[in-house]
Amino acid sequence: MVLEKYRKKLDLFFDPLTRLFGMVHPDVFSLLSFVFAVVAGVLYASSGHWVWDGPYGKYPWMILLALVFIGFNSIADTLDGRIARYMGRETMVGDFLDHTFDRLSDIAIMVGIAFSPYCNTTFGLISVAFVLMSSYMGTQAQALGCGRNYSGVMGRADRMVLLLFATIFQFLVMGGWGVKGLWIDLLGIRLVPLELTVGIMMVGGILTALSRGRDTYRYLVEKEAEEKRRKGRREKTGWKGTGTVRKRGGKDRFR
Repeated sequence: MVLEKYRKKLDLFFDPLTRLFGMVHPDVFSLLSFVFAVVAGVLYASSGHWVWDGPYGKYPWMILLALVFIGFNSIADTLDGRIARYMGRETMVGDFLDHTFDRLSDIAIMVGIAFSPYCNTTFGLISVAFVLMSSYMGTQAQALGCGRNYSGVMGRADRMVLLLFATIFQFLVMGGWGVKGLWIDLLGIRLVPLELTVGIMMVGGILTALSRGRDTYRYLVEKEAEEKRRKGRREKTGWKGTGTVRKRGGKDRFR
């Protein structure tokens, strides 16, 4: 994950929050992160259609509210794990809920963007599948005993940060060129920041899924090869497993 190297700097912000909300059950923040994501998705989908009157006419101000709730989602998603470790409440149930709500949050946000005026709907929905695939590869590695795999060019934290900046850029572009973005004569294309961001997340999801899949495959191949070598050594020495009784010199011995 690209942002892993900035984790210590983030600790300066999140450590005080962790102590402040330390008595709140971490599952509450897992649920809140999903609620914030749903609100953000609805705001993305609605902001280009339902507009508020401003001093310069109609303008989709609600996209800024989507930006705020994306921030809330990221903070809540970070706090649940930190509070669980801080209070010694790390459980398998909590881990399951955390990953489940993370995937549901990804779906809510990206589907909201896909149905907004800022993105082609079909393109947006296809991107959801590849983003989910990258996350699936990480959890599947854990399910197979390889440990949780957070490697790759784009993890969830990277996507959220990218989305924050893209939303700000989208808002600024709309001020000069409208909801449909900036027309670039030289390339003959229309630049819509959020649609471009969805494309980047799709490519990042593909590369991350391939990277995690490769790591898991290599680990499993090495693990199976090692098990075969151990089995071969046991067969050569006549070892049949712990607790197997073999007679040697008239006495029963365990090997």
